[in-house]
Amino acid sequence: MSITEKLRRSVFSNAIKYLMSAVELPAKVRFRDYTMYINEFDKSIEAHLKWALDYWLMRREPKAAPSIGKCAVCEFNYKCPFRIYGSTQ
Repeated sequence: MSITEKLRRSVFSNAIKYLMSAVELPAKVRFRDYTMYINEFDKSIEAHLKWALDYWLMRREPKAAPSIGKCAVCEFNYKCPFRIYGSTQ
């Protein structure tokens, strides 16, 4: 890890610690071009993120989405052998 990356991680880490102690969450921070919403970190999302990333990083084979809503709007629904949505578009 380069010194630049170590410094970047340190800055991010300190900024997050500061925000966690100084800002009441959830918070809405407005900038000129956008609004950023800051919520408390919910560890339950880690499993969902890992599930998605494992596919995109080719660590697992594709499988049915755990949500019928996601499956219903997937662009590959019409040819997916794992589809849980009944439409064949």
